[in-house]
Amino acid sequence: MGVLGYEPLEHQIGGAATEKGEGAPGGRSAAPAGLRVTEVTSGSAAERAGFQPGDRLLALNGRRLADAIDLAFHAAERRVSIRYLRGEDAAPRRAIVRREPGEALGLVVEDFKLRACNNQCIFCFIHQNPPDLRRSLYFKDGDYRMSFLHGNYITTTNLRDEDYERIIEQRLSPLYISVHTTRHELRLKMLGVRRAPDILRNLRRLADGGIEFHAQIVLCPGLNDGPELDRTLSDLEAFIPALRSIALVPLGLTDHRGGLPRLEPVTPSFCRATIRRAEPWQRRFRRRRGRRLLYLADEFYVTAEAALPRYSADDALEQLENGVGMVWEFLRPWRRVRRALPARLRPPRRVAVLTGLLGARVLRPVMEGLRNVDGLAVDVIPLQNSLFGGAITVSGLLPGRDFARALAERPGYDAYLIPANAVRAEGEVFLDDLALASLKTLAGGRLAAIEGNCAELTRAILTAPEEASFEPGNGGRARSADPQGVGTR
Repeated sequence: MGVLGYEPLEHQIGGAATEKGEGAPGGRSAAPAGLRVTEVTSGSAAERAGFQPGDRLLALNGRRLADAIDLAFHAAERRVSIRYLRGEDAAPRRAIVRREPGEALGLVVEDFKLRACNNQCIFCFIHQNPPDLRRSLYFKDGDYRMSFLHGNYITTTNLRDEDYERIIEQRLSPLYISVHTTRHELRLKMLGVRRAPDILRNLRRLADGGIEFHAQIVLCPGLNDGPELDRTLSDLEAFIPALRSIALVPLGLTDHRGGLPRLEPVTPSFCRATIRRAEPWQRRFRRRRGRRLLYLADEFYVTAEAALPRYSADDALEQLENGVGMVWEFLRPWRRVRRALPARLRPPRRVAVLTGLLGARVLRPVMEGLRNVDGLAVDVIPLQNSLFGGAITVSGLLPGRDFARALAERPGYDAYLIPANAVRAEGEVFLDDLALASLKTLAGGRLAAIEGNCAELTRAILTAPEEASFEPGNGGRARSADPQGVGTR
C-alpha cells in the first residue's frame, strides 16, 4: 500500500506475517496466547465485569479471538462469556459481561500484525521509493482486514480458504480490490509473479458469498489500456451489483526505478484517450445502475486539461481517497465562498501557498477570485518534488525539505500555507521525517498546515496562521494502495 493511505505503525509490521507465513493474521493462531487488552473504558460493561489492561482474551462465547474484528463480531449479544488470562496465571479465568441495550463492551485491544503482500508488481510505488525513509514506508500491506477497516487495496493473491470463510461469515464488506486486468496471463505479468489465483474466480467467490467490493485499475500505457481495458470492464460488469465502483488511476513513475521494468509514462494525450474510452462505459453503467460506476482519478482530467466531471449525491464518491472527485470536493463551495469575499483587507497581507505542481493547477480559479480583494497578495508556489522526482506532481508526496527550501527562497510573507496531506498525523512529520514543528520554526511561526476544501483555505489566507487552527492531515486514512490521486499525490 505504501506511502499513502493507512501508514502502519512500527509494532504492526514487526515480524508481520506474509502470505506464506505461519500464524498469519486472519487465521486463528496467536503467540503469546490471547488478545491483549490495552484499555478498559471507564464505567463500561467490561469494567463492571472486572477486566483490566493487560488481560489476554482467549475466547468469547466459545469462539477463539484473533483480533479486534473477531471481538466485535462475537460480542454482539447483550450477555457474553469471556475466557481470559491475567498476569502469570496458568489457568484461564471466565467472566460474564452483561450490557445494557446499545452499550459498548468497553474493551480496547492491541493492534494486529499486518499480513504483507508478496507480489512484485511492475508498477508498485514502494519499489520506487528512495532509500533511507522510515521503515513503514517500505511495507507492502496485503491484509484483507485493512481493506475492510481502512479501504486499503488488496490483490486477493494471498487469501486462503479460511480467509474467505471468515470474510463471508463476518460480512467483512465492502472490500477494496486491485484488479488491474482480468486477463490472467497479463495480470501475472503486472503482479510480477508466476502463479496466482485467477482474479475472476476470487471475485466470484466473494460475490456469491454476499460480499461487495470496489475495484481499482492502475492504468499503465501500452499494457492494460485500450482494448485490454474494455475487456476488463466487460468482465467486471458481470459482478454488478456486488461491484460497487471501479476507479481508474494513472501509473506513477519516480526517479528511483533502477533495475525495474521499463514502463511508459502517463502523458496528456494518454489521459485524453483514456477519458474518451471511459465515457461510453460510464454512460452504459449509468443506464444500468443509475450512476456512472466507473470513475477516473482527477489526475486524468487535470493532466489532460479537460473539464472535470460534476458529481452528485447519487455518486457515492466511495473512491474519493483514491483521487477520484477530490478536486470537485475541494472546489464545490467556491461560488458561495467567492460571493462572501471582502472587498478589501486591512491591514494588507502577503500570503504564500506552497503546493505540488498539480495542486497549483487546481488552485487557479480560487487564486483568480482572490486577486479581486484589495490589500491581499497571494502567491501560489509550485514545488518540484526532490524526493521522488519531477514526474510526481501532487502535494501529498512532497518532502519537508522542499517546503523548507521554499521558505528560505521566499522570505517576507505574512503567512505560509501548506497542504496538510503532506504531513503524517502520527508524529506530525513529512515523508522525509522533517517535523512540522521544525518547519513552523523556520517560518517564524507564520506557517499553518491546512486541511479541507477551498473554504478552509480561503479562511486561512484571510486570517493569521494562529487563527486558522487547522490540524495536520490524517495519514491514517486510506483508499489508495497506489499513490495516484490528485488530492493525495
